[in-house]
Amino acid sequence: MDAVIPTYLSHSYRPEDREINQHFWDSFWDAGFAFTVDPKSPEHLSIPHLELMMQRSACFVALVPHRPEQERYRTSPYIVFEHNMAVRARKPLLVVAESQVAGHFFDQNRLSVFRQGDPTTAPNLLHRIQELKEQSTPGAQSTDHVLGSVGVVLPAGQMYDRAGLAIHDVLDAAGYKVERFHYTAGRAPDFSQVDRHDFFVIDIHAQDMLSGLYYRFVPTIRLGHHDGSVPLALLPAMFRDDALERAGGSRQNVMWWSHETELVAQLQVVVDKMQRPRRQFRTHDEGAKYFHSLGRALQGPVFISNANEQNDFARSLSRALDLNNIAFFHYRYKNSIPMGTVWEGQLLERVRASRLFVPLLTADYWRSDLCRQEFRLAQQLERENSLRIYKYFLEDGAEMEGQTERLQGGDLVGRPLEEQLRRIVGDIDRFLTLGERVG
Repeated sequence: MDAVIPTYLSHSYRPEDREINQHFWDSFWDAGFAFTVDPKSPEHLSIPHLELMMQRSACFVALVPHRPEQERYRTSPYIVFEHNMAVRARKPLLVVAESQVAGHFFDQNRLSVFRQGDPTTAPNLLHRIQELKEQSTPGAQSTDHVLGSVGVVLPAGQMYDRAGLAIHDVLDAAGYKVERFHYTAGRAPDFSQVDRHDFFVIDIHAQDMLSGLYYRFVPTIRLGHHDGSVPLALLPAMFRDDALERAGGSRQNVMWWSHETELVAQLQVVVDKMQRPRRQFRTHDEGAKYFHSLGRALQGPVFISNANEQNDFARSLSRALDLNNIAFFHYRYKNSIPMGTVWEGQLLERVRASRLFVPLLTADYWRSDLCRQEFRLAQQLERENSLRIYKYFLEDGAEMEGQTERLQGGDLVGRPLEEQLRRIVGDIDRFLTLGERVG
């Protein structure tokens, strides 16, 4: 197969559309396209994260199912929003739509329509895919990047000086070089200086600069300050998107804040999501597993519990769970606990909110006070039928004294990493799909 073309995919998450997604995945993979997805999760939509994902893709593909209950679009408004974003980014694109979708929102020259429920009927699809490949290949570059710099644009004033310091601390701690970007209202900025940054953090009152970033499709975190005494200001009309509003994500257009601690807590979550590894399928099997996962009866979440010494293994497991579209919590690699909260209490609350508790058992695990607390709470919740525990032994001597008989679980000692990951992810997938007890 030719070198893969990194492709932003917009698709349905519904189980009934799984076979349609799988069919088109086969066709695009055979032609050299590697889909990148943003797995559905309970976390808030992050528009800057999607913009960065789009910017680093060579093209855009939308698989658009018919949804008769959706007013105006007759399909998912979220897919329409992502399509609009691809148009703004000037990406080569192809829309494969089910009949009866509202077609006038898409370019007819970049559209292939299939009969309802039968993806094999899309006319000239292979020809359209070949055209997309020719248009996209020049822009197909490596998706691996080191962290660069972030431009920050804030108004003058003591309040914004304090906010600027807080923003700098968050970005610096995340590994970025932080540069205050100076511009003059009414004068076009030097775009050679704009384009070298990974993304921007900008106050919405810098409207000239904000408009330039929008039309140039620079990933942007927009900030808006309020003191609670007046209604929140509206973004200019150019930033509003009807499809996004219908999808319920318009509140993510601006990060509203009244105090630096509130700003830091929100900014930390967005920056963390922007740094997560790109979810691009590296093999056909990875894509097939992901689309298969959309048919699960349960979606988690799964709590991954391990000692610090096993974080490298947990990182590999986190990526495998992401690629299989399994919602999970991990204190380092998938952490939704806001900064400034009581860590230990929030961690135990995440255990209570989970359907499945997965401890990665080693001698280090039992030496950790927090790991033991998590495990004891999970045992209590399992007795109450509130969750299930799937235990995995990663090394010899991982049994806790007095617990050997109760700690029946998966023995992964000495097995290759890929086999260990395949066993854990497979067990979790069966539980979420069938409610099947394993291990």
